[in-house]
Amino acid sequence: MFVITESIPFAIKKPKFSDEMLEAMAEADEITKSPDKYKSYHNLSEILEDINIKTKQRNERKNGK
Repeated sequence: MFVITESIPFAIKKPKFSDEMLEAMAEADEITKSPDKYKSYHNLSEILEDINIKTKQRNERKNGK
């Protein structure tokens, strides 16, 4: 197609991001610039353990324990 028309067969446009996407991108930039301010994990087991602990704590608060 390029050879025949000397152009690409699609338009190149600047993306229009939603406000939510822009906020997420700004948050990602902040995490990249200051990683010491945010919790990190070394493996999936650590993540799952943290989720389980937080879920247990939330359930205990909900049930008044």
